[in-house]
Amino acid sequence: MQHIMADDVGGRLRRAREQRGLSLRDAAHRTKLSIFTLEAIERNDFGRLPGGMFRKAYVRTLAAEVGLDPGELASEYCARFEPREEPAPPERPGRRVDRARSIRT
Repeated sequence: MQHIMADDVGGRLRRAREQRGLSLRDAAHRTKLSIFTLEAIERNDFGRLPGGMFRKAYVRTLAAEVGLDPGELASEYCARFEPREEPAPPERPGRRVDRARSIRT
């Protein structure tokens, strides 16, 4: 679990929610996200949430509801919490095998 800091993704979302006077229950009702999900986001505890596109979508949804830029927060989330993808290794020069043609019936 990550620490809550006022200027990280979860801290910014929590602070914006509180400044709008929204309780977790209010935010859950408006976003259709569970209180568990909102608490995990605000704690930067993204490992407790479903992976893939869901986490980023949750951040975008909450950001829009509390008046923050969804794209900015989603980008910040990805930069900090999503693993960077390794580029595919380059093809080695040489003989290229066309697998469809190499199978004889």
